[in-house]
Amino acid sequence: LEISSSEELERALLFNEVVMIGYYDPESREATLFRKVYKRLSEHADPRILVLVANLRNIPELLRDSTTTPCIRVYYRGALVFEQKGLFGDEELDVFVLRRGIRAVLRELNVHFRV
Repeated sequence: LEISSSEELERALLFNEVVMIGYYDPESREATLFRKVYKRLSEHADPRILVLVANLRNIPELLRDSTTTPCIRVYYRGALVFEQKGLFGDEELDVFVLRRGIRAVLRELNVHFRV
């Protein structure tokens, strides 16, 4: 699902326990790889995790708070608990590292969702 406003983002964080959001600029040089990595990552995500994508060109107010570098953030009960900016440049490695990192953070919070 694509976020179309900052209000949608706020509602998603308010009403969902775990939210994963991929922020990207479709005009950046990393955009193609980011979309592939994020799609594969979202295929592994537990169905209870709300998976969203934010095109920073469509939501200018989010562009102020981010860079044009792709970024993946995971929120638990509205609080940011995981963030990775940028990619390593290898699809397999990126998916592997993201899954391990997100799982580790959720495990520390005693949240048992598959990623």
